[in-house]
Amino acid sequence: MATSWCQRLSVFFYIRAVRSIKGLQDDQGQEKRLASIPKAVTDAKIYPVKLRDVPKGLTRYDAEKMIKKHNFFEKNLNEEGDFANAFVDNADGTITDRATGLMWDKGGSSSTLYIWKAEKYVSRLNKEKFLGYDDWRIPTLEELCSLVERERNERGQHISRFFKGNQSVYWSKDHFTELSIVEQYFIVNFAKGNTGLGARADFSGRFPVNKFSIRAVRSIK
Repeated sequence: MATSWCQRLSVFFYIRAVRSIKGLQDDQGQEKRLASIPKAVTDAKIYPVKLRDVPKGLTRYDAEKMIKKHNFFEKNLNEEGDFANAFVDNADGTITDRATGLMWDKGGSSSTLYIWKAEKYVSRLNKEKFLGYDDWRIPTLEELCSLVERERNERGQHISRFFKGNQSVYWSKDHFTELSIVEQYFIVNFAKGNTGLGARADFSGRFPVNKFSIRAVRSIK
């Protein structure tokens, strides 16, 4: 009986020891898996953010609501905003954001364009299969705002150092719907870290029609 009881105790403590070792290994394995994920992604709870990719009309209120919903940094509307990106430089002229599933043109357009010429510019990129892809587009305001960072890079712009180009203001494809004598589209100014409006057309002839840059984007399928 004594021998049997000792054997049972030995088995009991053996099983506990095995379970403890296995638990420690599982914890270490979990830590290793998390360590392989960029911090920005872990901060975002590893849930990719789906941003609207279809252009639409917005009011100023719509734009502010969207910025605060995604916690985008905007100097005037959400100064404490800090959207968590997970950028990867693909070393082929493109930047992928694993947090949003978007691929960006690293350099952007080399010159400023009227927005109707910007549309032709993107069409030409697709016709020429720029960087190997034919589904480039002008980003929505939502997508473009996801690139705005609280801190300035070495060029003094509110955007990741991964991105290149000397231009500061970029067109979005979302148009302004409030009553105006000027047809306008939303823009993002990376030098100031804020959003604004740019005129596509002026029906009164009293206001200048704007020219800004394009940073083409595509959705990773």
